[in-house]
Amino acid sequence: MNSFSLSRLISASTCTTRWFDRDDPSGVGDFETLADLRREYPMDICPKPTGIEAQTVDGTPASSTGQIFHPFNTKEGFACVNKEQKYFCLDYKVRFTCPSNFCSGCMTQWFDRDDPSGRGDYELLSNLWSEYPGKICAEPLAINVQTLDGIPALKTGQKFSVYDPTQGFACINDEQKPGRSCHDYRVQFTCPGSFCSGEFHYESIGYFLLGGSGQWGWQTSLMIVLPNNSNNLLFISHPSGWVSPATLGGFQPSIKIQWSVKH
Repeated sequence: MNSFSLSRLISASTCTTRWFDRDDPSGVGDFETLADLRREYPMDICPKPTGIEAQTVDGTPASSTGQIFHPFNTKEGFACVNKEQKYFCLDYKVRFTCPSNFCSGCMTQWFDRDDPSGRGDYELLSNLWSEYPGKICAEPLAINVQTLDGIPALKTGQKFSVYDPTQGFACINDEQKPGRSCHDYRVQFTCPGSFCSGEFHYESIGYFLLGGSGQWGWQTSLMIVLPNNSNNLLFISHPSGWVSPATLGGFQPSIKIQWSVKH
């Protein structure tokens, strides 16, 4: 019987962002779309919101105004188009529901490991982890990208082959307008607050290969390696040996080990 399980002690609760009001209905309508909001506030909204609220700037819920909205969802955001209403759209603001660790997150330093003199500018997480061990969390919540002189990447008009907190960032010269190369970019990540404060909690870790005969089984060793901001490694191991069913509670597939890591 093989078993391995690893889970973080992260609460399943959620949090809400601040209110955003980037547009007003004086033109075609009021557009508070995620694409526009992320362009203007690249670090303020989680990658995959789980909820969205909209209300007028004076606090009336959008659902109580009687107006029509397209779209109004967590994937696209919110929009009210004037021509779809009896009168003009009201002025709306929106906010989003995100995982709790996003709102309590912290920002890393800026990273600029590459320049666009070759094929392009590659600020990929796999490379950054190797070159800056312990400086970026294992699962970033958001990514911020800008040119070296501070212009947000999404306002440059360039194309990006990778722009994702789980992969990093890449700009390829051949994908830009003729005769143009990528700008030189730098990246920054949002990590869970526990990463920057130096504390991690894990639980539910076990690994057993149970065999043999009768009432005994063989337990393999367990070794966990966790990098930290001091560039040290933590090793936690359980020696191999024969164990009885009583030791494992009747050959349970896994045991629970809890610890905290300060770095």
